[in-house]
Amino acid sequence: MASTNLNPHVVTLGTAGGPRWWTGENAGKRVGISTAVVVGESVYLVDAGTGVGNQLMKAGFTPANLRGIFLTHLHSDHTIDLASLAIFGMFTLPAGKAPISIIGPGDRGALPPASPRAATAPQPVFARNPTPGTASMFEHLMQAYATDLNDRVIDALRPSPLDHFIASDIAIPAGTGYHPNGNPTPEGFAPFEIYRDELVTVTATLVKHPPIAPAFAFRFDTAEGSVTISGDTAPCQTLVALAQDTDLLLHEAIDFDWVQRAYGSVGTLEAQASMDHHRASHTSPEQAIGIAHPRPAPPGPRDDTVARLGSPRREVLRQLPGAQRPGHDILFPRQQRNGGSTMSNTLNNRSSVEAPMMVPSLNSPQMRRILASSFIGSAIEFYDFILYATAASLVFNKVFFVGLTPGVAIFASFATQAVGYLARPLGGIIFGHFGDKIGRKGVLITSMAMMGGASTLIGLLPPTAQIGMLAPSR
Repeated sequence: MASTNLNPHVVTLGTAGGPRWWTGENAGKRVGISTAVVVGESVYLVDAGTGVGNQLMKAGFTPANLRGIFLTHLHSDHTIDLASLAIFGMFTLPAGKAPISIIGPGDRGALPPASPRAATAPQPVFARNPTPGTASMFEHLMQAYATDLNDRVIDALRPSPLDHFIASDIAIPAGTGYHPNGNPTPEGFAPFEIYRDELVTVTATLVKHPPIAPAFAFRFDTAEGSVTISGDTAPCQTLVALAQDTDLLLHEAIDFDWVQRAYGSVGTLEAQASMDHHRASHTSPEQAIGIAHPRPAPPGPRDDTVARLGSPRREVLRQLPGAQRPGHDILFPRQQRNGGSTMSNTLNNRSSVEAPMMVPSLNSPQMRRILASSFIGSAIEFYDFILYATAASLVFNKVFFVGLTPGVAIFASFATQAVGYLARPLGGIIFGHFGDKIGRKGVLITSMAMMGGASTLIGLLPPTAQIGMLAPSR
């Protein structure tokens, strides 16, 4: 049954930034930048970092769920698997599905200025076409695979990805003063619409990620909520304007102390230029928190991986290499996604790294459902304990412990209840584990059924008077 929930939620398919494969303790565990904005059964993908196709499948989606792919900028760690999405993804698309839009930056129009640290002027790659935009890049990617595609189209009668994916460049409004080198984020730049369908409206703004330009942040608005995704950016007012009153701001963050540790001792011009780039183009956790919620932070310890900063909520989640703790490649299991909650209160981390928890606003419908469910579940559980305690004090000591003195019989009767209390944390660990693995709704129903069934069976236990030494207390 198709979902009709129009309140968008975010699945961070991958959070590992930088044009690299991770080594050391994170080798093979980290996945490139990609975020799914989910509205009902439809997915709007932001960026296509390495591994995005597999992560999409692990999250319970397929390319058939895609409505659009939105590229924040054309750095390779955000686009490297765009070709695989189209070439592999087309085989999963149902007949008659509308083409999937690929929307991203246009041709830069000018090469970036050379680093002031360069001893000699670097020579551009592919000087005849050095700064292609999204549409041109996608065309060249498909052309690079033409041998493969033509084999499949002509011999195996497969479809062409060009029939299912349509790439286009974002046209920056005229008269804004934008220039890729001189003015990449004009003062007073207003967000503008780049996409609309019956579920969502997507607006974009320019953000500060030199030397690349244009670079965009995106906002997804539905009838029931909104999500804003920063892309890679240094702090800038254009993003603040785009995210005004949004329900969720997903913002990048990098630890500049790590940048110094990683590059500072290398001593090469390349390392120095890399440090310059990171400091000019990214945001620290502290800066991201300030953007999300400009009021002073409360005293005490703070988790810089996720900032839960009031209502409307602002989440600071995405991290680049060397952030203060490793970033998280997080997936919502399909069971949780279909459970009716806009932002699942538990994140399932498939990369074996502790996942942070995103908490909905206290006055949001999903939080009210969470609180109501928790209250009802706890009330039923404690009713069961109270019922058992009443029976232990008035019935069980006389029915099951008839051979003991009254005081010892009462003690033994309540000792059986103590076993239940002692088993409760163990049950929480076991069922919590399976709830994270296969979905909490089914595990909750199973645990409640077991609890009710056990209570019923206790009432059916034969007493000593009926079966003598075979009674449970014996």
